[in-house]
Amino acid sequence: MATSKSYIVYTVLGEDANGRFEIQRRFKEFYLLRNVLSQRHPGLYVPPVPPKKKMGNTNQEFIEARCFYLNMFFKQLVRCPYLLESEEL
Repeated sequence: MATSKSYIVYTVLGEDANGRFEIQRRFKEFYLLRNVLSQRHPGLYVPPVPPKKKMGNTNQEFIEARCFYLNMFFKQLVRCPYLLESEEL
């Protein structure tokens, strides 16, 4: 994870059919991904992302907890083949 003056960037590591990858995303992009998946796949369980927080979201303890829950979000996502193979991921 990297810190900017105005936002935090989280690093996502993974592996797919094309090999290993590493991408960086802001929290709002995880939030948007969840919303898009929920809209495009009604009836499927899409796990929650951690809640938004307006104040204190640059606190190191908060950032580490958010990383943990974002990791859980992805672990739950990949358990569903329909979501794993969707264009959004």
